Formats: sequence, C-alpha cells, structure tokens
Amino acid sequence: MMLYALISCLVFLFILRFLYLGLSIKRFKIATTNFGNKKNDPLVIQKEKECLIIVTDPVGAGRTGDLACLIAKEKIANQYATSIANISPADFLKKACFLAHRGISEQMNANSGGCSIALIYINKKQLSYASVGDIGIYLCEDELKLINQFDLYKYQLRGRVLERKMNEERLLNNRLRNELTAYLGHENLTKVNLNIEPLKLHKSNKLFIATKDVYDAITPLALEAIILQSSSVFSNKIERLEMVYHEQKQAKEKRPSTASAVLISHFK
Repeated sequence: MMLYALISCLVFLFILRFLYLGLSIKRFKIATTNFGNKKNDPLVIQKEKECLIIVTDPVGAGRTGDLACLIAKEKIANQYATSIANISPADFLKKACFLAHRGISEQMNANSGGCSIALIYINKKQLSYASVGDIGIYLCEDELKLINQFDLYKYQLRGRVLERKMNEERLLNNRLRNELTAYLGHENLTKVNLNIEPLKLHKSNKLFIATKDVYDAITPLALEAIILQSSSVFSNKIERLEMVYHEQKQAKEKRPSTASAVLISHFK
C-alpha cells in the first residue's frame, strides 16, 4: 500500500512539473539542489506572474518520511491549482499546510513519521511564506537573516522563561531544546508559522530556503558568504554551496542525507 502511494505521488509530481515549466516566464532566477541524495527535491511551480516553492524534510524511519514529503507536495500542488486565485496568500498557505497534514495523517500512524515543510509564494515582488518544523527561510541583502521560526522545544521553553514559569539555567541545561515539537503528520500540530502581510522583495534581495542538514553542516557566516559572493553565473552559488556542504559532511558524522535547498534572486 505504501509503495503504491509512493509511486502514485511520484507520477503526479512529474506530470505537474512538466506542465508548469512549460508555462513559466522567468521573472526571477531560481536554483535548487538536493545535494546528490537523489530524493527530496524541492518542488517549484511557476506561472506567468507568480511562483510556489515547496521544500520538505522527512521525519521518521524508512520510507515513512519520504512518503510524507510526496503526499504534502501532491496535496499542496492540487490546492494551488484550484484555489489560489480566490483567497489571500496567507489563508492559502495555512490551508495548504493543514490539508497536507490531514493527508499524511490519513496515510500513516501519527507517531510513525511526517515531514517538516516550508512554503514560499511569490507574486511579482510580494513574498508570503509558511513553515512547520525546522526548515529555515532566510532573506539576504547585506546579511543573512532567518525570517521564520522553527518548531523546536527551546521556543516553548523560552516562553516559559518569559512567563517566569522556568529559570534560565534550566533552559540552557535542557537537552531536548533542539527537538522538534511539531511537523506535518505530528498529532500535536495546532498552528502554522506564517507572515500575514506579504513582504516586499527588492531587486538586490536573495531568498534562501534550507533543510536542517544544510544549516547544521554549514555555519551562518559561510552560508552568507556563499550567497553574497559576486558571480556573473547564478548557478555558481549552488555549486559552491554543494561543495562546502560535502566537505563539511565528510568531516562530520556520516549518515544518510536529506538535505535540500533553494536560492532565488534577481526579482523584477
């Protein structure tokens, strides 16, 4: 059953990518990478004046996380094709996340797996985003800035500190502070991190989306240097990112990679 669902999702996404790429007009430059892991590709859907980007990161053992990523992309792509014109970007992104969450929950046990997700919707120079889990969305002009918030335990703990329900020392010593508290398919998912009002993008802005594997391997300063490097060839930035990532992964623990990233620039 799981294998059949996996194949069905892959076929749907292949057809969708072919159809939309044929209609796309390049209003900005987009480069994607999965760092050679041969799965978990970001999904980019371009129309005449707008673009939707879906980045996922599997959670769970075996094929469960991979299947969750494919289900999420299929559900959201379907929703995008039918309803984006009728509601605000923020409402669309929120609804899309919860539809994907429901689809994943129906396919698998709530504790067996799911996925983190970041959704980027660009209409001309207006940016809307939503995220669940621990995928980073960064906006860069003079420096790299994280614009979304991760669903990590430390943010819950920080709230308790501010409410004087917990002292600072307990927060710093808590070993679970970087554990995920919610993701698509997780039974505790109750909210989606999103911006209500779209952000205006400028020609010099660069937008970068990366899964946890990427920003764990490469320091923020190194990421910033790569994204801001002067290069007349846009793809050189992604090639440099891949090279640094693989260098760092070789020096650290070796485990299966689920890394993926997207770089967007030259907004017109």
